[in-house]
Amino acid sequence: MIVAVGAGLYVGREYIQAEFQTIELELDEAEATVNYGDSFIPLEHVKNYTKEDGVELILPQEIDTKKIGKQTLIYTVKNKMKSVSKELVLNVVDGDSPVIKLNKKEVTLTRGEDEFSCKAYLSSADDTVDGDLTDSVNCASKDTDDGKISEKKDKQTVEYSVKDKAGNVGTAELILKFNDPKPEPTPVIIYQNSGSSGSGETSNSGSSGSSGGGNSGYVAPQPAPQPQQSHGTQYFMFSDGYDFDTAYNACVAAGSAHGAYSCNPLMSDDISKIPYLKRLSNATVKTIKLSITLSMCINFLAVTLSVLGLLNPTTGALVHNAGSCFVVLIAALLYDRKFE
Repeated sequence: MIVAVGAGLYVGREYIQAEFQTIELELDEAEATVNYGDSFIPLEHVKNYTKEDGVELILPQEIDTKKIGKQTLIYTVKNKMKSVSKELVLNVVDGDSPVIKLNKKEVTLTRGEDEFSCKAYLSSADDTVDGDLTDSVNCASKDTDDGKISEKKDKQTVEYSVKDKAGNVGTAELILKFNDPKPEPTPVIIYQNSGSSGSGETSNSGSSGSSGGGNSGYVAPQPAPQPQQSHGTQYFMFSDGYDFDTAYNACVAAGSAHGAYSCNPLMSDDISKIPYLKRLSNATVKTIKLSITLSMCINFLAVTLSVLGLLNPTTGALVHNAGSCFVVLIAALLYDRKFE
């Protein structure tokens, strides 16, 4: 009998020890908070537990941190005979603010001409939980009492804001500037008598249609004719950067200030000046070819004289500059060229 009891105790000694073994499990806290989508490591919330042979710690599994709200997690320590469990309440919250993206950081508008549009400079507004919140974005001026955009201020900060369901607010700022409109430019009008030579009239027509190129047809600004004077037809030209309507209005204004006056746009079909332009073009091409030929000859002669020792660096430079001046003088012959 005694032998049988001893044998039974020997065989079941592990279970007897497990039954009387002290098992402990202690967590850091009864409730933990984690942000939406962040990782959660259960072992980090275990403060202490029995680490003896035959004791096993079982951690909670399948923790979903993309589910807003509270979850109950079960921690267990057990041996072959008994177990101890503790609960941890995990609260998954939305702690991230929405992100607002603007397509510009600074905008400059013209006062009285441009209208500010809040949505025009908004690219997107996204929240990790609520998704797209672009349509819910509001904007207001931080520099006015009522938050309205004011054109009276030269510079102000416009704040874009949006709130998600959790109450998180996302913001972005845009610098808004208002400039006064530029005053309408007043063209500088000059005139030339209709009695000018054929070449002068041709240059005037070409100059008035270009943007600053070729000023040979322009004359120095002169005072407007007095009412009692008879100057015949006058050619009014407007300076670069002004359109036809602006020049015409200025002509009318000048006429009103000096008596009887009429402003008629030059829209003639007269092609009599084309032969002159053709002759001038041919003369220009011939002048270019002649100048190139003379320059090459002068340079070849200068090199030859230098090889023979007749030209030193100083006299060579003088010959080079003299050749350049000679070519310029030949080109100057085209100025006010008359053709029979």
